[in-house]
Amino acid sequence: MMKLLPTVLSAMVTMTMGFPDFVSSFTASSWTRNSVMASDHLIVGTNNGFDVYDVRNPSQTVRVNTVQTSNFVMGMAVGVGSPSSSSADPSTILYLASWSSGVLTYDISTVTSITQGLGISLPGNSMDITLKGMIGYIASDREGVHVVDFSSQPPAVIASYDFNDGRQVRRIEVNGDLMYVSTSVLQDSVTILRMKELNGQIEVVGHFGTTNKAREIVLVEQQIVQQQPSTGGAGGKTGAGPWPKKPTGPHAGTKPASSTTGGSKKFASLAYTTIENGGLQIFDVSSAAQPVSLSTIALGGVATSVAVDSHYAYVGLIGNGLAIVDIRNPEGPTHLTTYDTRGHVYGVTKHGSYLYVADYHGGMTILDVTP
Repeated sequence: MMKLLPTVLSAMVTMTMGFPDFVSSFTASSWTRNSVMASDHLIVGTNNGFDVYDVRNPSQTVRVNTVQTSNFVMGMAVGVGSPSSSSADPSTILYLASWSSGVLTYDISTVTSITQGLGISLPGNSMDITLKGMIGYIASDREGVHVVDFSSQPPAVIASYDFNDGRQVRRIEVNGDLMYVSTSVLQDSVTILRMKELNGQIEVVGHFGTTNKAREIVLVEQQIVQQQPSTGGAGGKTGAGPWPKKPTGPHAGTKPASSTTGGSKKFASLAYTTIENGGLQIFDVSSAAQPVSLSTIALGGVATSVAVDSHYAYVGLIGNGLAIVDIRNPEGPTHLTTYDTRGHVYGVTKHGSYLYVADYHGGMTILDVTP
């Protein structure tokens, strides 16, 4: 779903704090792939299930439950509904894109007593899931996209789209009636799809090619200020943690002071897309039929995941930690620093002032990115 970012002002912005600040790290039950927030709890997807952590005090997290599954947890979403045939009461439901197992559902209303609900088997390997109400949109590797009604008992596929060329389908995001689907192998791109409500058919609306294998997509509504930056001073400290860091980039470890002068403003729908061997690519998708590439920034390593706020993109890298990019000017993003982690970053989740970094064999790392 499209996020609304606060206006990027043309007035002077000055930040000189340490960035980011290490909060804590912990080992999960297996190698970590992704995470999602559910109230005061962090759900961590692993290679064989998921863990639930109480993160009300991020510096002292507590694991309250572990659920094992037979497959990798490739994607997760949290919704409110009742996919369990044993209960008609509204519940907090966790939906797992579980590789060759299709989509699994769990009632996590009581995190110490989690029960499995009705899932659905799907062709291909389920790579990602996005929810809109109780409708799930699933990216299925080499099989395209499936749209599933989870209010149905059992859940039922109401529409599918197959690219019919064997391409890898990686991630899916939904905004309104549009689906943004990242693919790689045979076609490195993001395809924009629309489902016709009356007959369940899915049509291609638009397409934008990426410089390399497309992975994660984040959609935001952002006011762009086309501006002329002026010089500013910088100072600060590097992020602190229990292991050595290797800050890199032109402004490693600091939030540089900056100011802007003049500039025109426009409101745009932007897609931030990680490129496997190319870093981060930013597109203006205000016109779904004619997306425009605004910029590409190389970051080193394999870019797997991204979280975005009004000032920064936090890009997960395999083999090179977490890159932080200033995106206040999406047409000219700046690589500020790279925060080294112990493993390979497969997933980044931002909630409030905290980043939750799924670091694969390195467990989970929590960073404070308070502006």
